[in-house]
Amino acid sequence: MSAPSGSLWSPMSRSLFSDIKAHRIGDILTITISEEADASGEAETETERTHDWTGKLSASDFSAAGRNLLGGTTSFNYGAEFGRGLKGSGKTTRTNSVKAYMTATVIDVLPNGNLVIRGSRWIKVNDEMHQIILEGVVRPVDITRNNTILSQKIADAKIFVVGKGPISRQQRPGWLGQIIDLLFPL
Repeated sequence: MSAPSGSLWSPMSRSLFSDIKAHRIGDILTITISEEADASGEAETETERTHDWTGKLSASDFSAAGRNLLGGTTSFNYGAEFGRGLKGSGKTTRTNSVKAYMTATVIDVLPNGNLVIRGSRWIKVNDEMHQIILEGVVRPVDITRNNTILSQKIADAKIFVVGKGPISRQQRPGWLGQIIDLLFPL
């Protein structure tokens, strides 16, 4: 390390004319998370298959050693009907929404100049801890002059919201329920 020269400028300083946008490892970027996902699906199935088999078999004068064994003409009627059917329907609807502001750190700069970011934020609400985890790749041109970016502009975005606390515990089945679900899935 060199001795201080008394100058206001240091070799680690950026240019006086550069902006404040994140562009190197360790820089911080503010993200506006605004994600909404709506999904719905509906299916209905009905199948039916039927097979009918009928026939008649006749036999007369079965004899052995000159003796009629069946006592004349005998006829056998046979018939069978087989059927199989399935009728089912299902419907699913799911809506998710996440809105938050958080910061992430640049952890890598790719050869093309894109930035790999990762960030985490803890929020406590009514004894319930929520952690938001965000990872992804950002193009420098998508970063605004205020050093912010929308979550929709993050490539390969992974956004996780994990809750820990009494509400999260109550929404999961107990260990006995989990075992029963494993043994007898729907």
